Amino acid sequence: MKKFLFVVLFLFIFIKLFPQTLIHPLNLGFEDLRSGFAPPGWLIPPDAVNRKYEFKITEEKPAQGKYCLELSHNGENSDTIYGSVFQSIEANQYRGKRIRFKAQVRAEISSSRGSAHLFVRERFKDRTSGFYEMMEDNPIVIGEWKSYEILGEIDSKADIINFGLILKGSGKAWIDDCSFEIIQSDSNENEPPKLINEKNASNILAFADILGCIEYYYQGTEARKINWENLVLSNLNLIERSTDEKSLISNLNKIFNPIAPALLIFHQSEKEKIIFDRSKPNSAIDKIALGAVYTIADKQTSDSLTIPKIINIYNSFRSSPGIVYQNINPEFASDVKLTLSANVKADLIGPGSNCQLYIQALNADNQLIDVASMNDNPIISSNWNNYNVDFIVPANTNLLRIGIVLIGDGKCEVDNIKLMNKTKKKEIEIKNKDFSNDKYRGIPKSWILTMQSTSAGYYFYIEKDDRKPENNVLCISSDEKTQIIMPQANEPYWFDTFSNVSAVMPLNLYIDSLGTLPHPVSVSSDLSKSRSHAFIPNYQDRLSRLYTVIRLYNIIKHFSYNDYNLTEFNKTALAAIQKASLDTSLTAFSQTLKELLYSYKDGFLKIWNSDQVNDFSLPFLWEYVMDKLIVTQTENNFTKIESGSEIIEINGEKTQDLINRIISTEIGISNKDKIKRGLANIRIGKENDTVNLKVCKKDSSIIKDNYKKNVSVNSIIEKRLDPIAEIDSNIYYFDLTRLSELEFRKTFLNLQNALGFVFDLRGNTETNENLLGLFTKNPLKSINWKIPVFTKPDRRLISYNYTETSYAAPKLFFSGQVAFLTDSRTIGNSVDILGIARENTIGKIFGTKTAPFDGNEIIVRLPCNFYLSMTGFAAKFDKIPNINMNGIEPDIFIERKVNDIIDGRDELIGTALYFIKNKKNK
Repeated sequence: MKKFLFVVLFLFIFIKLFPQTLIHPLNLGFEDLRSGFAPPGWLIPPDAVNRKYEFKITEEKPAQGKYCLELSHNGENSDTIYGSVFQSIEANQYRGKRIRFKAQVRAEISSSRGSAHLFVRERFKDRTSGFYEMMEDNPIVIGEWKSYEILGEIDSKADIINFGLILKGSGKAWIDDCSFEIIQSDSNENEPPKLINEKNASNILAFADILGCIEYYYQGTEARKINWENLVLSNLNLIERSTDEKSLISNLNKIFNPIAPALLIFHQSEKEKIIFDRSKPNSAIDKIALGAVYTIADKQTSDSLTIPKIINIYNSFRSSPGIVYQNINPEFASDVKLTLSANVKADLIGPGSNCQLYIQALNADNQLIDVASMNDNPIISSNWNNYNVDFIVPANTNLLRIGIVLIGDGKCEVDNIKLMNKTKKKEIEIKNKDFSNDKYRGIPKSWILTMQSTSAGYYFYIEKDDRKPENNVLCISSDEKTQIIMPQANEPYWFDTFSNVSAVMPLNLYIDSLGTLPHPVSVSSDLSKSRSHAFIPNYQDRLSRLYTVIRLYNIIKHFSYNDYNLTEFNKTALAAIQKASLDTSLTAFSQTLKELLYSYKDGFLKIWNSDQVNDFSLPFLWEYVMDKLIVTQTENNFTKIESGSEIIEINGEKTQDLINRIISTEIGISNKDKIKRGLANIRIGKENDTVNLKVCKKDSSIIKDNYKKNVSVNSIIEKRLDPIAEIDSNIYYFDLTRLSELEFRKTFLNLQNALGFVFDLRGNTETNENLLGLFTKNPLKSINWKIPVFTKPDRRLISYNYTETSYAAPKLFFSGQVAFLTDSRTIGNSVDILGIARENTIGKIFGTKTAPFDGNEIIVRLPCNFYLSMTGFAAKFDKIPNINMNGIEPDIFIERKVNDIIDGRDELIGTALYFIKNKKNK
């Protein structure tokens, strides 16, 4: 049996499979992997690798904990080369702040002028560098651990910060016990805990509702300049102190009217009296109205969802219009006047959508000479009308092109197309001008839809004429699946908040030469700072905690992928505001934020604080099996208890009572999901944290003792078969969670004649899902990804982009039987593989339901160094509804049993093998 390390879900969400740029510093104590491996979160640049520099974590004399990082060069004793190892983090939360990178370093230098150095470098979006410090005047050459630090100020426009260790020349350098932090103000500006009653909590939630709508969807000139952090922290006390509804509304108007002058805030009882003017101002520029679109960015960053794309709603989202045309060879001289006419009906979606007739002239090189269209007076009517466009043929015309264009979304219908030579008063022949010989729903003859139009989501076809069913009409239509719906120009958004406060605002804004309309009449109150420039929101400050609750509340309200119960969510938000005002510890406040999310169900949902570093674990793994908490694996040197022992009390609390408490307080989709998360949070923590356990050993003896979290969080390994094993004659086991794509294919592709395969997916895998194409002679059905696009507050208007994963046709076919092993650890790409297998009826799934993790997570930064992970977009399968919420159920349910753990037996492999052999014999 080989042993294998499982990276916990905590790390999977944190670093998103080790991206180049992290959302915040990670693994600064180097305790998150095994000795001899590269540590998660740390990188060595390709040029350093080319110079033969290497890095790994090691147990050789760490400064603290079990591990440290070693950077080495064992080549020639050259003084002219150098290598580095570093982290690359997003600069967002550090912009304009003073920072300190601190670490312990020791070195053994073999070059005559070699040395080790800490370094910090900031980079901008144009790839240029800003602040850079590498301790040139303080080289590290001694072999004893010593603390070093770099101080600096990060530019307000910085994009990325790199920090780490440089080794000049040859030798070795070790780094440990790192920290990268913002230096707080010397003065204590934190506001102490203070009770908030339910009325004042309602005031704050009313403020939060208006804040979210304005911050995310009012794209006014003033709103885009606001520092929202300053505004909230400067005005929360004012809102909280509002004694009645009248004073609350007055204070809300005082805060928001300078930022959003088109916003009206009023008492709910006055809603019927409010007149909201939707007319376009006389000074406004034609065909321009600004709106906000939110979707998942191509490059995933922690703020990609909450940074809007500001668009003109009169412009189409599509990469090309829908263009249908026909070429005509002119048989007449230049200066001939032509008129193209047609009957057209347009059923359009969106303010910028329209239809047009056009004529183009091209020369012998197929270059455009001139064009006539209806751009100044496009077709927008949903009634049948006759339209025309005039054109004078220029000299050197070799080819004429006539056509119909659909810009934006909707459908246009066309018939009775004519091209007249006005000079000679003669009709020019157009092929298939009345579509009389075309098949219903077929593609019209002699007409062409451009390739760019097809790629942009347009198609054309023939329909029956609704006026005369015996006639046909040409239709050009946009694809509904790729349609992004925007609110109409100056469309009002009415919403109710708490404390009987209502509001209305336009969702899109007209502009003039000075900015968006209307212009403000007063200056924003966010400039009245209540804190110094150096103040950093932190969990010890009451107002910062309230701001964090508000921010989290608004992210879920406006950008959550899954539906939620608004009444329950508002109830938990009010409770969170009251509880946050009194929290005195990071642990208590973290729990408050989790309780706010309790009613929201999402497979990727997680909230954490980057200051809560939990690198250590109890020296064993456990699992809740058959209503018992069982030790499933122990660390090599741990002998107090053995696998199969039952934990019956934790810190004096009966295990079943603890499980019930976890279910009532932990976030997650199912009780099983909550239990797994809650037990993981108990097992891991800071080094030498102590847990008191009462344990029933396998011999039924009872022991009660304290157990320390003194092993690396990932150093305990689970026993499994070798990653590749022949488990019966010509039947093979592949643990895809432990194999790279290259390692897997190197063996697998030589087993075309195997009788069966057991694919272990109890974890995540890098293996490409197109391997399933080898087990079917039919085209492999792909994954559909459903990507939301938000264009209205409170998730009131959501469009979806749909993308598909394509698969190359395999050249081989494997006829062997297939079995997949799953449990609640099955996540990510493993779920993709199972989804495609079920969609294509390939193999059988054995085990328990997978985790509800099939999609893309989005991570959002919150105040006080908190981060929220939730679903960005999800996979869509025909046979597995709502996979992101439900996971995938097995075909054959096999739950782990206590006796299996005690005996070291993997019942899933045994059952899968029986299935394959039984199928083979049939």
